[in-house]
Amino acid sequence: MIEPVNACLLLHTEGVALILDVTAGGLPAVAHWGADVGELDVSEIHDLLRAGVSPVMTNLVDEPVKLAMLPEHWRGWVGRPGLSGSRAGQDWSPKFTSVALRLNGEPISSRDGSLTLRDHDGAAVVEVDAVDDTARLARR
Repeated sequence: MIEPVNACLLLHTEGVALILDVTAGGLPAVAHWGADVGELDVSEIHDLLRAGVSPVMTNLVDEPVKLAMLPEHWRGWVGRPGLSGSRAGQDWSPKFTSVALRLNGEPISSRDGSLTLRDHDGAAVVEVDAVDDTARLARR
């Protein structure tokens, strides 16, 4: 069985930083995009991710919505879907799991399921492979 990705990417250049949250097998979500935050360790990344969680209020879904770059209804997103299609009424709400992450072609793996933090200076290419076995969808 393929392990879900559990990683955070801290990309920075010329005074700007992008932190991509690819934790717990979720699709990539922007946790920070703005002024460079400098070097962070894993505990500081955990704190940053927790600080970005909106509180749960009445008449909303039971868990805070983590808005990925491809919004998914199963996470509680009620806006327009990031992906639409038809399977004759079946599997209408894809539930993708990120199973591979690459930074400039180099695989990034999670050791023992613990959070992996990768810090990178300069331009970068980020690739994510995600699958939904139930709906038989994959992006590789």
